[in-house]
Amino acid sequence: MLLRFKALQYFYFLLLFLSLLGPHFVSLAETVYVPQDYQSIQEAIQTRQDQDQIIVAPGYYQENLQFAGQNVILRSTNPNDAVIVSQTIVDGSGIDSVITLDGTENPSCQIVGLTLTNGRNKVGAGILGNGSKATIALNRIVGNRAISVDQTSAHGAGLAQCHGQIIGNAILENQVDARLASGSGGGIYQANGTILNNVIARNRVEVLWKASGGGLSSCQADEIINNTIVYNHTVSLSALAGYAHGGGVSNCSGVIQNCILWANEAMISPQIYNSSQPTYSCLPNGTSIHHNIATDPLFLAAAENDFRLAEGSPCIDRGGELNAPPTDLTNFRRSGTDIGAYEWRSIPVVTTLPSESTEDGQIWFCGYLDSKLEMSAGTTSPGRYFFEYGENLAYGSTTPVQNLPPDQTTIKYLATDLRPNTTYHFRLVAIYERERSYGQDQILILAPPRQKWSQNR
Repeated sequence: MLLRFKALQYFYFLLLFLSLLGPHFVSLAETVYVPQDYQSIQEAIQTRQDQDQIIVAPGYYQENLQFAGQNVILRSTNPNDAVIVSQTIVDGSGIDSVITLDGTENPSCQIVGLTLTNGRNKVGAGILGNGSKATIALNRIVGNRAISVDQTSAHGAGLAQCHGQIIGNAILENQVDARLASGSGGGIYQANGTILNNVIARNRVEVLWKASGGGLSSCQADEIINNTIVYNHTVSLSALAGYAHGGGVSNCSGVIQNCILWANEAMISPQIYNSSQPTYSCLPNGTSIHHNIATDPLFLAAAENDFRLAEGSPCIDRGGELNAPPTDLTNFRRSGTDIGAYEWRSIPVVTTLPSESTEDGQIWFCGYLDSKLEMSAGTTSPGRYFFEYGENLAYGSTTPVQNLPPDQTTIKYLATDLRPNTTYHFRLVAIYERERSYGQDQILILAPPRQKWSQNR
């Protein structure tokens, strides 16, 4: 156990070290870049040997990636940067799994810091592991669909049959859809390794017959520790009694510890069904005999998929230390061991101020950021910021991301692409490490353009 956590700590350190070195990194293995050296990620994979590294620049890659057993590192330019991860998108085009492994890869094969979306397959729409022990870490696996159009079951919209370490991922809004059959595993299906520090939220299993495991299903895992498993659903369209169970977790064994199982929905056992007894966890009806709590975990902003713990959360310092990882999802060192993927800490206080205008018609977005916060080891920047803006609360446009100087708290940005006679919403967003904090919404109403009138004399 101690050796595993030392290895985990080294893994996070290695990711940070590699991302800081960037293009100047030199090793015995070869490093190639997409799209500089290869136009497609698949072309780079096909030419690589064990221990080679493929670094993918931010961009949109419409590909279905196939591994043939190569133990390579496939990663974004900085897996520790949430913006870069969200901007390094591999889109499966709705025709196949985003990534398919052949099953022979070992833990030195790593898929790190990518956004994997729009995959489609009957099993493993985001990643189909086929029993691979590859390491899956720090990815956004979002919006994939495991679909069956016949009478065979569908499973694992996010990941399926991945038996290596699954660490620090956001597995969100994936769906299993089988209108003529059963299905399971909206987030993860049949993962038999270690599932650690993940957010598994808003995944769904909606099938005709038996529906199970909106979050996780059929995982004979070594450990399921410090995960936030929330707002997942299982639905049986047949509406037969007992056909939808385990909205959060179903049919999973191994140690289940320090997990938040909350607001999952199913007809039977909505949080957890036919699985190991959770300990040191937060779930409705949790009992103290297993060191569980049954109180609302108090997320910072669940409606925006921000599942960090708010100040005063009952999950703070209530986790068990014996099996807990040394750091949380963001590589922030755990001190009192909280329940869930995030260790609580003070966060930037972000305030969006009213806009300012000048006599010559310039419009400035304004805000204030209290950037005093605890940073993870090796992180020196106080953070970055940008403004979101648009004609409704979906915003849709952003200003460039900029670094925040250590001594700056008041922020202004000159908006140059606003249209007259239009109402805008805008807010300030702060970025620190892999997380964000949001200021409140402000409204800017622009008048119609001034008309110049001339009078004939």
